[in-house]
Amino acid sequence: MKRTLLATVIIGLSTLAFAQGKFETQNLGTFKLHSYVTGDPLGDINYLIETPKGIVVVEPAAFYDNIKELNAYIHKLGKPVVKVISDYHVAGYTGFDKSKYVMVEGMPEFSHGSVYGGMMSHFGDVFKGKMDVSKYDKTEVISRNTKKNWAGGRISICRGNRI
Repeated sequence: MKRTLLATVIIGLSTLAFAQGKFETQNLGTFKLHSYVTGDPLGDINYLIETPKGIVVVEPAAFYDNIKELNAYIHKLGKPVVKVISDYHVAGYTGFDKSKYVMVEGMPEFSHGSVYGGMMSHFGDVFKGKMDVSKYDKTEVISRNTKKNWAGGRISICRGNRI
């Protein structure tokens, strides 16, 4: 029984690792919010804020297949990626120009700590080359409760990662 359950879990996780994601778009007047439900084993959702001038990515995709799918979707939108905000996800750095990355205060230190750093190392072992667990340190760090003008829109970073 235990072997059957373990085999079922492994097959399920393997299937999820290759699941194709889905995109949903909401037109909110001055901008569009694109939600990308990745279908990855971690159940990640990534967001794109699309303005007439460009795109701000909120939490990049972590798995290589999802990175490709997200970038293909962005390419179809025909606008440049202006910023990539990383707060709770520190993965997927190979998906975008590193100069576009912004981390919210506390995340650079946390990502190198034993808990988050250990988790990412473990993910690297578990997903064996399917997840981008590369680290990137040199990035702009912004404080919580700040407002930025990116892509022609005013982006507010609030506690709890409400944007």
